[in-house]
Amino acid sequence: RSAIAALGALTKKCLPEKLGCGAANVYHCFVSPCYDKKLEASREDLKTVGEFADLDCVLATTEFQKLLSELAFDPSSAPSLPCDNLLRLCGEEEGRSHEAAPVPLGTSGGYLEYVFRECALRLKGRAYPAGKLPLKIVRNQDFQEMTLYDDDDEGGKPLLQFALAYGFRNIQNIIRRIKQKKMTYHFVEVMACPSGCLNGGGQMKEDRPGERILDRKAILEGLERLHVHNEQPREGVARVVDSLGGLKSEEARKTLFTEFHDRSQKKGEEQPTAMVIDF
Repeated sequence: RSAIAALGALTKKCLPEKLGCGAANVYHCFVSPCYDKKLEASREDLKTVGEFADLDCVLATTEFQKLLSELAFDPSSAPSLPCDNLLRLCGEEEGRSHEAAPVPLGTSGGYLEYVFRECALRLKGRAYPAGKLPLKIVRNQDFQEMTLYDDDDEGGKPLLQFALAYGFRNIQNIIRRIKQKKMTYHFVEVMACPSGCLNGGGQMKEDRPGERILDRKAILEGLERLHVHNEQPREGVARVVDSLGGLKSEEARKTLFTEFHDRSQKKGEEQPTAMVIDF
């Protein structure tokens, strides 16, 4: 499952157990900069607990801002509370410490960051320090790459090559390389939106036409500073999986995995319109 689908399943499964209520009494609203998450949330197979959807509602950040404005809500007057701990939600002991160096997740969830660090740790026993990985800009800021070498410096033999490609133009370049059999990357983080998910179509951009709330670059940099994982990702994932009975358990399969649905167009079928395309 994607992160939003896995979070929805864990929320509808674990939160009712903690609160002593049924899944019907938990309303899960997800705020996202991406409009496409509305389509994903409507999938029929994203129902972990009986007939109840894992995600009841998805609001784009621009919709959330409009809602707050209509309610005349002043965020500065609201009390400040710490973020919920998903591990405690899933049954982790309250007193256990999870202190570790922050790991930046970037503008799209940090898939490349996580996979690269995990490969370096498992293949070379090398733990990269906290902070951004030194990715190299190839064509533009939305096309970057990094190589894992068998030595600590770049003079060694390349083991694995990684890249991120954001925006359709850069994605097309990746697809062209694959078709021409010139693909050299072992892992590519692909996102449709330029600058990644935090710059999605539902993200707040302008208050009035021609008048920006903030410079777009400043928004992304601010969000990226906030979007930090405060514990080692691999440990956090392992504890969540353990609470479900292990990765191969039936409970983990229902909660963390989805199924592939073949939506390819069959010969002779009418071309689908945008309104009927789904996952």
